[in-house]
Amino acid sequence: MLPLLVKPEELTISNSIYTGTSYLSIFIGPVLAGGLIALFAHARTAQSGAEMTGIAAAMLVDAFTFLVSVGTLLWMKWQGIVKPQAKTAGNILASIKEGIAYLWHDDLLRTMFILMLAANFLFVGPMLVGIPVLADIRLTGGAAAYGMVMGGFGGGNILAILLTNRLVQVVGRRLVIFMVVVIATFGLGLGLLGIVSSTLVAFMILLIVGLGNGVLEITMITFLQRKTPKEMLGRVMGMVMLAGVGLVPISQALTGAFIKLSLTGLFVGAGGLMLLVTVWMALQPLTRTIHQVLTAES
Repeated sequence: MLPLLVKPEELTISNSIYTGTSYLSIFIGPVLAGGLIALFAHARTAQSGAEMTGIAAAMLVDAFTFLVSVGTLLWMKWQGIVKPQAKTAGNILASIKEGIAYLWHDDLLRTMFILMLAANFLFVGPMLVGIPVLADIRLTGGAAAYGMVMGGFGGGNILAILLTNRLVQVVGRRLVIFMVVVIATFGLGLGLLGIVSSTLVAFMILLIVGLGNGVLEITMITFLQRKTPKEMLGRVMGMVMLAGVGLVPISQALTGAFIKLSLTGLFVGAGGLMLLVTVWMALQPLTRTIHQVLTAES
């Protein structure tokens, strides 16, 4: 909906704010939850189920935060927003088919879609399944260590809010090189997580990876919003979200299977495959035109 609410030249900063609010919760939430669980565990060591008491307290706090969501929804005013009309508005299946065809026949959009598909698949599973196991097996502190490490990832994404808009302008024609470096950092970061045993080192790795993730996510979403006509934007973004969210259970299931074989092998293998994705992207000549879309009217 953002492209309907803001001017084209305001999309990068608007996406930064929008994305940043979600990652702010990722930064603060795990730290608070891990600390709350650890607090109950230490305060009630003589009693059974102390950690479960902390988990219950964290869930209770989380439940009350939904009141904030209710409040913000009630305060929203949607009058005056004009919805773009699609040619196939009366037929949902034809509309979806048209969106898929539009994305697939645009060479640059298709390339970016495949890139996001591969990156999400290789990154989400190890993050959601691998990091908790890593914190439990290798890192000192259990739930608190997990909260700190994931807080580093969220913190890196928050830093991206402040830097992305300026980076796009400064990097200019070298934007694709910058994106290649960021995706390569994902691969190296995942590989290093397979061998670390220090909570602080894991925190620093995910802080850097989070920074790259935030910049890349904001850049890619802004690119898609600028490149796609408004009447096709809902369907194209729907495909992108499907690529990200739809692959999550598959990535998690495969991660769970590989983790039983080797925790180190999981992270090193995912990191190696991410580096191959980096090479593939670097070899795509079309990606060199991304900066023209992003810097137009900036």
